[in-house]
Amino acid sequence: DPATQKHLAAAAAALERADKAALYMKRGGAVSSARQAIAELDEALARFVAPRKLARAHAALAYALLLAPADEVGARDALHAAVTADANFTPDADRNSPTVKRLLAEARAKLRVAPPDSASLDKLASRARLARLVWLSAAAAAGGASTVDLEVQIYEVSARAVRTRLSKRVTRAELVASAAALVEQALAGDKAIAGGTGSGGAGSGNGGAGPAGTPGGGAAASATPWYKRWWIWAIAGAVVAGAGVGLGVGLTRGDGGSTTPPPNPNGFDIIFRH
Repeated sequence: DPATQKHLAAAAAALERADKAALYMKRGGAVSSARQAIAELDEALARFVAPRKLARAHAALAYALLLAPADEVGARDALHAAVTADANFTPDADRNSPTVKRLLAEARAKLRVAPPDSASLDKLASRARLARLVWLSAAAAAGGASTVDLEVQIYEVSARAVRTRLSKRVTRAELVASAAALVEQALAGDKAIAGGTGSGGAGSGNGGAGPAGTPGGGAAASATPWYKRWWIWAIAGAVVAGAGVGLGVGLTRGDGGSTTPPPNPNGFDIIFRH
C-alpha cells in the first residue's frame, strides 16, 4: 500500500531526527520528532503492520522525556505504550539506564492488551476492503500466573460498532484450543455471519452467493456452517510472556478476496483463509 509505505518512511526519518536530537541533549527536538514518528506510524496502522517500529517510536519518546528536565510519568506512559505495541520490547543497550529499567518494569506491571479503537479499525477495513473484523485478545488474568483472559470481538464496519463480544478465562495450557473455540462460538452466534445476511461483503447473501462470495453458499448448500467449511485455522506461536500477550487479528474480506495479516511477534496470530 503506497500510503502505508509513505507514512512508514516519514516515521523512519522522524525517528532518526529524534535520535540525533537526543544524542545532542536537545530535549524539545527529540520529543517533537518522536511524537511526529508516532503520528506517522498511527497513520500507517503500525499496530497491525509494524508493531516493533511503533514500540521503538514510543521508546524514543520515553528517552527524550527523560532528558533534563526529566518527566518520569510521561516516560513511563510512553514505555507502557511501547510494551503495549510489542510485548517483547526491550530498550536499546545504550539507553537501558537504571531509570529506564525501573520505569519499564512499572509499565509492564500495568500491561493489559486492549482492542483497537473504532477509528483504527475503520482505517484498516477501508485499506483492505473488509466487511468485518474478528479481534482476539489475550492477557494474563489478574492475580493468576497460570490463567489467561481471552476476549473475542466481531466489529461490523458498516455499523462502525462491535456487534459480538465474548470472553473466557482459561489456563495457559488450554490457550490455543480455547482461542479457536471462542472465535468459532462468536462466529456461530453472530446472526448476520452465520445466517449469511448483512449488507455487502462477507456474510452477504446477494446473488445467491455464500459468505465472502463463496459460490453456492447459503441455506441451499451444505448444512455444515460456512465457518467450518471455508476457513482454516493457522495459530502460530501461542506464546504468553510476562503480564500480557500479543494480539491476533482475523480479517473477513469484503470483496471475496483473502488476506493474511503479518506475523505478530508478540504472541499468536489468527489467520483466516478462504
